[in-house]
Amino acid sequence: MEFALEAARLAVDRRCEDVRLLDVRGLSQLCDSILIASGTSDRQMRSVASELEDLGRSEGNERFRVTGDALETWIVVDFVDLVVHLFKSIIFHLNFDRRN
Repeated sequence: MEFALEAARLAVDRRCEDVRLLDVRGLSQLCDSILIASGTSDRQMRSVASELEDLGRSEGNERFRVTGDALETWIVVDFVDLVVHLFKSIIFHLNFDRRN
């Protein structure tokens, strides 16, 4: 969980918006934590994803996989115990607004 907290701090420090860290231990068989954040540009999202990979590597949490969509509105960085979802701000807000 310590790595997940450091990853969330990094997202906040890099000015991501709507940063949420969810503890899903006991609820998910796939991971222990989910970090959700939104960025204002694809450049910011790629930079944060890269810095998260560097942070993981430095703390012994190598990333398993990085994926995203073709429009660069969503990036997933999978560290197995922590899964990070980075959304472009407008997409993040549109999707949540549709549900409410």
